[in-house]
Amino acid sequence: MICGNLILIRNATAMIKPTNRIWGTWLVLGLWAVLLSAYWLFGRHPRYALRVFQTEAGWVYEIRQGAKPLIYQPVVPGLSGQQRFTDEAHARRVGERVLSKLQQGEFPPTLRPEEVR
Repeated sequence: MICGNLILIRNATAMIKPTNRIWGTWLVLGLWAVLLSAYWLFGRHPRYALRVFQTEAGWVYEIRQGAKPLIYQPVVPGLSGQQRFTDEAHARRVGERVLSKLQQGEFPPTLRPEEVR
């Protein structure tokens, strides 16, 4: 079946004028270049998602890479001790800061104390 299709394609392209065949070749190569560029720009970078929720112990943020949890953070990072997030807005603000560092390629995303207050 594949050989038959190749013969049909070869016969069809043989009937096309040589100049049109060159343009067709460039068109196909251009389409492949566009597809590869789109994959390189959008498909290679991992997609991260931030989720903030409340547990029995307090507020937590979780950063997922695709369907997998990457970071589960029940305490405020960058501070000494086990300080919990005060509210949802605090957890979201810190989670968004960590998320932005991940998207910039920083791993592990470290935070200074002034970034989490």
